[in-house]
Amino acid sequence: MKRYFYLLSFFALAALTNVNGQATNSGAESTTTAFGYKFNASSNWGGTGANTDPATYEWIDISATGTRVTGLGDDNVVGPVPLGVNFKFYWNTYDEVFVGSNGYIMFGNNALIAQGGTGIPNIPATDQKNNFIAGFMADLTFVSSEDGSPLPGAKVLYQTIGSKFIITYDSIQFWNNNPAVGDDQASGNTTFQIVLDSETNNFQINYKNSEGPWFTGNTGILSQGMENVQDKGLRWRRKGAATVALPPAESAVKVTYPTSSSYVFKDVRALAMFTNDNKGGVAFKSIPKSLRAFVKNAGTVKVTTPINARIIISDYQDNGIYNQTVVIDSLQQGEEKIVDFPQLLQPGDSAGRFKVTLTTSTTGDQFASNNSAITKLVVLDSSQGSVDLKFTSPYPGLIPDSDPGTFIDVQTSPNSGMVFDPPYQPMVISKIAIDIVWPNEAGYEQNGRPSINDSLGRNFIQVYLGDGPGGAIGTLIDSFTISNRTDFETEVVGLEFDATNDTLLNTIIRHKKTIATPFSWFNGARIYAAATFLNNAARFAWNAPYSELYKPGFPASGRCLEVTGGIIGENRGKDSIDVSIGLIGDPLAVAVTPIVKLPTISVDQNIPNPATLSTSVSFTLPSAGNVQIVVRDATGREVYTQSVNGRKGKQSAKLSLQGLKPAMYFYTVSHAAGSVTRKLIVE
Repeated sequence: MKRYFYLLSFFALAALTNVNGQATNSGAESTTTAFGYKFNASSNWGGTGANTDPATYEWIDISATGTRVTGLGDDNVVGPVPLGVNFKFYWNTYDEVFVGSNGYIMFGNNALIAQGGTGIPNIPATDQKNNFIAGFMADLTFVSSEDGSPLPGAKVLYQTIGSKFIITYDSIQFWNNNPAVGDDQASGNTTFQIVLDSETNNFQINYKNSEGPWFTGNTGILSQGMENVQDKGLRWRRKGAATVALPPAESAVKVTYPTSSSYVFKDVRALAMFTNDNKGGVAFKSIPKSLRAFVKNAGTVKVTTPINARIIISDYQDNGIYNQTVVIDSLQQGEEKIVDFPQLLQPGDSAGRFKVTLTTSTTGDQFASNNSAITKLVVLDSSQGSVDLKFTSPYPGLIPDSDPGTFIDVQTSPNSGMVFDPPYQPMVISKIAIDIVWPNEAGYEQNGRPSINDSLGRNFIQVYLGDGPGGAIGTLIDSFTISNRTDFETEVVGLEFDATNDTLLNTIIRHKKTIATPFSWFNGARIYAAATFLNNAARFAWNAPYSELYKPGFPASGRCLEVTGGIIGENRGKDSIDVSIGLIGDPLAVAVTPIVKLPTISVDQNIPNPATLSTSVSFTLPSAGNVQIVVRDATGREVYTQSVNGRKGKQSAKLSLQGLKPAMYFYTVSHAAGSVTRKLIVE
């Protein structure tokens, strides 16, 4: 569900020819890389590829035996998925991959590569979203844009057979907003698989079938190729024009690992601050904070020259408040190092938002574009007890704008949210806060603007702990809806006026929902807070470097989420946007308020999942008592309930799914000891 066409381009296209790949639109393109990889297409591939040793199409059927990758939607990444073998990609070895909904697998990180204003990026692209195999990198989707239900037949399966890891994308459609394709906004079909061979470190992509139509509003329809950690790679097809065909049915591309390589590259990379995925950090004013950075030897050789890792923190006016360098003696090839800076940050007496820049340097570094990383630091004021933890700027008043562009309209933006990590100072979380833009209908009409319905309808808010496997979304903390301006505790936090006649256009209202069971949050799981807007009147308050609420170039936190079809994933605009969803907590309450423990019941994933007519849910109770099972759709509407007279220990309940249409659902198992929510797919 792509709606960010007005945003800045998030993906730099590689438009110049280099030794690692050509930027033309021929059918089969560059055949080798400086590292020594070589690709050969099958004889029916077309174009001018290297076919002296053609690939042979050999489909490996895992449809009945493979494990399904769950959680794929529209523009998201899931994983990691275990390979079951050790596979060498370029000069590093991996035993797991992340799976992108847009037709690629990625080694070592889970960056989202998605449709932006300029289309799917070229290969290679210098955007540091790298280290991947793009089997069929296109604007693919697994869910309906109408209601978030799974598209029939669309699935990804994986299996390890002997020395080979196979991952199959089966019956995946292109996203397409042409009204002719229907409300699902999906068309065409593609089925392909990537096969990694751990014995040879070669891999092959088998293309079973591919057909349109596809979305033609952007120039970059399809990229197929590979990139290493240095944004260097190899491309075998780029469909950026109608004259370039999709891969032929029952064709293949095989990529051969070099028997030897003379490729030597020295490269130290600045990875992140605060967290290893470079999401913004939190501090409290007047309380010293320790600083941590992550750097990596991304090159092919051990680095023996001294490495300077430097952190600079500056305020909105570019005044430096911290500047320190730590020297690392050496880094082994492939080594990722955590750097703790001995000098503590002294936040001072002012709360605010700050830019944090990490740079690395060493003699002979051959790849400068990954030598810096930028993120945001938020300093909170805890002296009054309650703090509002959010990564947006405050809204005391808004700059008048003749054509308001300060907010994200739901018509042009996906539903969204934010992810939070526990601050280093313990905090009792008591409320969830969300800033929503309420339009003044009379003001819009007075200024000759299109009338806006001054009602939100229902807006479904979900807040989860990231206590699932691998830090994934797990326990549901709370869920609620906002239907009116007066729902829950409210506060006016901003106004927007027309620039010509000072007419009020919008009021930003902060809705504060008290959590039924406040809990201690310290060194625990991440919290995911996301909102699903259910009509076209709802709008988030937001910040972006180009919205005039931030100084140009001031960073976002990297914590913005996207919700599509009930699936919460990384937002493709997270590098530029912070949405105004936050947590309200009390750091001082830890010493005086009893800590309320999180739910002690456990709930297993339902079996089977996906399911058709029925499914079974197993759960373990700490004591006997009534159990309530509620199934909700992606909008929060209850579609099924069941009561169980539970006993202490593990047991199961069978749920009837008759009458439920294929879609993504959420089921909640509730007991006196707490509640747990899981996802359910009905086919």
